[in-house]
Amino acid sequence: MRAGEGSSHRRNLDGGFSFFEERGSGGQVQEDLIILGAELACESGNGAPYRMEGERTARLEGWIEVLQKEVPLPRKFIHPGANAVGAALDLARTIVRRAERRTVAMREAGLLDHGEVHAYLNRLADFLFTLARYGEEKG
Repeated sequence: MRAGEGSSHRRNLDGGFSFFEERGSGGQVQEDLIILGAELACESGNGAPYRMEGERTARLEGWIEVLQKEVPLPRKFIHPGANAVGAALDLARTIVRRAERRTVAMREAGLLDHGEVHAYLNRLADFLFTLARYGEEKG
């Protein structure tokens, strides 16, 4: 490797993740997912010790709006994974969509009565999609 190549590669990887670092959003999403997992693991009902609240979903919507102002989404088919950041975020989005489908199945089976779980996962997948495009543009 030539001098400077490593730092250039590192800079390319940091592009999409700078949004997380600047706003502390990575830690907030992790906390949200811990709460969400705890809610899924606990008995349902309004008295459950862990519940997803609407402000978590609203926060994601706010981040999506900020990202779309900085990097508008293209009006064409997007080939995912244009760079390492985009590929990682697109993979994460795929995993979140799978979790979203499973929570829909749980709700239909009567195992989950709180719609905010589905709403949060839906918006998280949209956030990851938008963040991937941001990472591809800024990376």
